[in-house]
Amino acid sequence: MILLLNSLVQGATLVDTSNWGSLLSMMTIITAGTILLMWLGEQINEIGIGNGISMIIFAGILSDVPGRIATQLANVVWGGPFKDIVIALIPFIILLAFTLGVIYIIIKFTE
Repeated sequence: MILLLNSLVQGATLVDTSNWGSLLSMMTIITAGTILLMWLGEQINEIGIGNGISMIIFAGILSDVPGRIATQLANVVWGGPFKDIVIALIPFIILLAFTLGVIYIIIKFTE
């Protein structure tokens, strides 16, 4: 994953992968974080709240929604003259409808 992220950036590297010691420690930290999230998901399952891994994925998706809405609103407010506001609202409305639809579908699948 670390090497993939480095290859996606053009012109510069995100992480110095020439040092095997630092690369190994990064891989260990990423693996430990993944195992921690899997354990947390299993704990949520055992308590009986619901499917833990799905809830964690849902929370990750849902945590991005306010930032996207704020960005779209900032583009509408600072985007230019008043006539452009109507044009700028169209992607916002589509994004809002899509987000609410995805949230509805995820809740229905989780139930």
